[in-house]
Amino acid sequence: MTNSSGYGAAGQKLYELAVKAYDEGIHLPIWGTCLGQEMILYLAANQTDWMTSCLAENKADSLTLQPDHEESLLFREMPKRIKHFLQFENTTVNFHEFCSTPENFTASGLIGDFRMLATSFDYSDLEYVAMVEHRKMPIFASQFHPEMTPFQWPADGRHNNIPHSSEAVQVSHFFADFFVSQARFNDQHFQTPEEEREALIYNYQTTFTGYEGMIYTEVYLFR
Repeated sequence: MTNSSGYGAAGQKLYELAVKAYDEGIHLPIWGTCLGQEMILYLAANQTDWMTSCLAENKADSLTLQPDHEESLLFREMPKRIKHFLQFENTTVNFHEFCSTPENFTASGLIGDFRMLATSFDYSDLEYVAMVEHRKMPIFASQFHPEMTPFQWPADGRHNNIPHSSEAVQVSHFFADFFVSQARFNDQHFQTPEEEREALIYNYQTTFTGYEGMIYTEVYLFR
């Protein structure tokens, strides 16, 4: 992973803004999903890559909750039924080739700043970090994709294990609601309606990808 890429540079900038906001007493939450979690852990480990190869493409899983999970903001607010779904139902879905093992997570020193909330296992039974939360800052991340279960329905063999059960959708909605509740602690706002309108993403055109196997068909592309 390199910060010379557009994704890497943008990820580093957002992470640095969140850290700066925390230092200034501003609540600016961040959620990283899949490569986003990998990016957060990479940056938090002083841009040292502690990732290893994983075989977890198109894989639905439950979570193995770690002893520290009940101390986290995220799980303190989680209803018992959602926690049950996560532990005993395949309500999360993974599409990744790299991951951080619990051993690497500890050896990197990340465990001092982040709670390892849950782990999962890839197709070869390698245990990897599935969810983390910063111990002080409102930074959260999951290796799995909460957004896919309610919204993504590709009809091809590479994405046919996305769970769409009621339980999986409830899990997804909980994570979304939790993150929005964190965002509500931030009272920053635009000074004028005109300034707000100029900043809206709707000022930019979407691009329709539409080719076979593409899980996101309409996206924003910035160069």
